Amino acid sequence: MIYSFLLFCALFIFSCGGGQTTEGTVIARVDDRKLTSQNIDSIFSFFSLDNNTLPVLIEAWVDNTVLYEAAVGAGFNNDKSLIKKRDDFYRALVISSFLSSESERTIQITKEAVRSYYKANKSSFIRNEEEVSVDHYTTLIKEVGKILRREVSQGKNLSPDTSNFTRTLESIKKGRLVKELETPLFSSRDRIVGPIKAADRFHLFKIINRYKKGSQKTLSQSYDEIYQRLYKQKAFQVSELILDSLKQALNIYINPEYQ
Repeated sequence: MIYSFLLFCALFIFSCGGGQTTEGTVIARVDDRKLTSQNIDSIFSFFSLDNNTLPVLIEAWVDNTVLYEAAVGAGFNNDKSLIKKRDDFYRALVISSFLSSESERTIQITKEAVRSYYKANKSSFIRNEEEVSVDHYTTLIKEVGKILRREVSQGKNLSPDTSNFTRTLESIKKGRLVKELETPLFSSRDRIVGPIKAADRFHLFKIINRYKKGSQKTLSQSYDEIYQRLYKQKAFQVSELILDSLKQALNIYINPEYQ
């Protein structure tokens, strides 16, 4: 997440020429650059701001600003190859956004289309590895993890409190987790696994279902995957049609010597 944030901030500052408002309460400052209560929402618009993430994001903003100022001081903001990469990235982003908008407006994937695809390709929806579907709880606080285990064991349906824990419904394939989590999750036969510490968080799993390697996925379990497959196929077709239509409306010439 930090790498993505640093990349985002670098593009943000570079494309905006580094200008930032100085109004509002100062949260952090690097020389004359300020992160304030007024601009923080716009700078962190792609991130969920809470007591867990905010200190990390602020520290990343400081690190990124320090590095950016050093890069500017070394003249990298005027580097022609970097400017071209920025412009090429922006051009590709505009094109991609245009095609995505047109696809969303025209593409419809029906339940019948998904059902037909599943029937015709049922053999491709076989599990290659063991898999579990779980309610996955995470928290930074060990005592919260213990409380979560007790309340989940009692059958309570807990709503996420972003200041203390998160909860996500996940399907996890064997071989996709760090060893500290995978070993107990796939070796235990208990319905509740954890809390287990991995990195800086405590993880608790409520097992919903276990699936053996080689078992057949149902239509409902495969629905999202099939939908995405069909959508990508149609999106490619839409892109081709749009391009052909636009070309026909323009006067295009290519020198025969370069064809």
